[in-house]
Amino acid sequence: MFFPLLKEPGAGYPAFMQNQAWLDKSMNTVLGSWAELRHDTILYAKQAYAEMGGGGKGPPPQPIPPKGYVEPVPEFYARLAALAAMTRSGMEERGLVGEGDGSALQVALETLEQLEILALQFKTMAEKELVNEPLTEEEYDVILYYGGKLEEFTFAAAEEYQGPGGTPMSEEEPQAAVVADVATDPDPNCDGSADPVVLEEAIGRIGVLYAVVPVEGELVVAKGGVFTYYEFPWPADDRLTDEKWREMLDKGEAPPLPAWTDSFRVDESEEFALRTSVWRFNNQLVSALWDPYPDYLDAVAIGEALEVNKAYAQSLVDQGLYEGYQLIRMDYLSFDLQDATHAVVTTRETWSAEQYQADPEYSYEPGTLIAQRPAHTLGVVYNLEKVDGTWMVSRVEVSGEVPAWEGVGQ
Repeated sequence: MFFPLLKEPGAGYPAFMQNQAWLDKSMNTVLGSWAELRHDTILYAKQAYAEMGGGGKGPPPQPIPPKGYVEPVPEFYARLAALAAMTRSGMEERGLVGEGDGSALQVALETLEQLEILALQFKTMAEKELVNEPLTEEEYDVILYYGGKLEEFTFAAAEEYQGPGGTPMSEEEPQAAVVADVATDPDPNCDGSADPVVLEEAIGRIGVLYAVVPVEGELVVAKGGVFTYYEFPWPADDRLTDEKWREMLDKGEAPPLPAWTDSFRVDESEEFALRTSVWRFNNQLVSALWDPYPDYLDAVAIGEALEVNKAYAQSLVDQGLYEGYQLIRMDYLSFDLQDATHAVVTTRETWSAEQYQADPEYSYEPGTLIAQRPAHTLGVVYNLEKVDGTWMVSRVEVSGEVPAWEGVGQ
């Protein structure tokens, strides 16, 4: 099934796929999948199920998501769909699942059907991307929410799955890190002088993959996930369990990644940490103005940035107001690392906003929309300081015109 991922992309494939680094990345993907398959029993955490909640004014507005992109390997998606269909067909032909049966086998049948549908959707999208045909809004939604679909598949495989009547929540953080020994060498030195060893195949934490991809005629940076794949010898009398392997990862005691993965791996830069800190500041600021709760900012800001924005959030509390800011687009223009503990980040940001009058008796219920601020673009300069190893925003300078609030109905 994985063979299409190992074929060298020819003419017509995007430029980001036509290099040795991408081929190595694909090999890493296949080996990571093989390690998962060789892992005899994937242990899922016990699941607890909660009824879907409701009420309240809900979370603050989320940033407008960028348009997604599917790795254009239609043959792989076709094979995955065919495998799901053949497995489901085999179960039905052997009478393993009866109609209306609520057993684990029935859940598996339904999950395989959903997997086939998802794979065929990806196949269609990949074919469109290879001929520069835009995706539909429905297809972009599939990409945006496919992580939830994969989570649904995972929970369906859990031993105590109870059907779709509630929202599953894991008792522990789901993770991909697993380990399996695949071969044993009883005499490494061929003379009986060394203890037996095993070859361990393992998956570590999921890495972040960036690729410059074409989306509707524009080159954009897409972000996705990628396996971290390990293979290493280990004493046979101390075979690793998933729990011990994850503990090694947490303590930074994992062996080095294979040298051939260096072609597509880079160490995390200080720029990434700065970008993350600016993003966290904006997320917390949006939450602080929505609830409103000024103390949300304590974890991301210091100095003037903390004082000014907490004062504004408190003014909303005093007036019985709250505001919903939605990030439409953010472009990082420059990163200036002035010294080990001071940095400046410059961005260009587009926002829209709404202002609400809260109900004084039911502050957690939706308020009344009283004003709107149309989409506007600003230049923003963030001054950051590193405090106890974490970058914190200390000052924010905004350039550009912020439109006045427009009363609803005016």
